[in-house]
Amino acid sequence: MEESELVIDVRGHRIDSLRDFVDVILTVEPRAFPEWQGANLNALWDTFGSRGISALIDSHDVAVIRADRAGLLADDNPAGAGLRSVFDELNAAERARLELFD
Repeated sequence: MEESELVIDVRGHRIDSLRDFVDVILTVEPRAFPEWQGANLNALWDTFGSRGISALIDSHDVAVIRADRAGLLADDNPAGAGLRSVFDELNAAERARLELFD
């Protein structure tokens, strides 16, 4: 059976905080998160890793977020290290991955 991927491409959107990250995903794909989705690392882990929160994400094997390597997601931004770390763990668990573009 082939693995299904949900690709959410947020390139071109400014992301400076976890709240921005969640809001931009909702702008691009309104069904990705429930309205009450938290904008913290635990909430993102639960949604992408534990599952059971988003029917859209749960209906795919892997969620892929494509974003610009800028703002919160810039390599030299320590504020984004936690988010990148969560996605490293989600990628290792084959649940979600963050693809960054220059």
